[in-house]
Amino acid sequence: MIPLGVAAGVQLEEYARKNGLIEVIELNIANLGDVPSIVDGLIALGLFVYQFQFGQCILSVGLTLAFLKQLQAVIADHKQLREEHHGALTQIINTQNETTLKLAVCIDRNTAALQECANELHRIRERN
Repeated sequence: MIPLGVAAGVQLEEYARKNGLIEVIELNIANLGDVPSIVDGLIALGLFVYQFQFGQCILSVGLTLAFLKQLQAVIADHKQLREEHHGALTQIINTQNETTLKLAVCIDRNTAALQECANELHRIRERN
């Protein structure tokens, strides 16, 4: 079941459009990731044992563990992808800053060269 959690993390970080629903999902994932395991167990007890009436059986335990592992996989992938994006964006920004500086120097040099050419043309016209 872990590939489903990986797919959910990739979907949230890479492909999902950032809208209100995605923000709510990401907030809930972050909040559920910080909840102690005992609270997850109590939620599972209420949901699987009492709400779905599975009773105290191995099915309830298995479903609880499956959902916990899915949540952990989504959180881990989401964080890793976010860190990778942050590193890539930092590298892009640094490259753009360097390129902008080089372009500014080039424009400055070309402006000076064009000014010299204009002055030379003006002198030639004055001689003629």
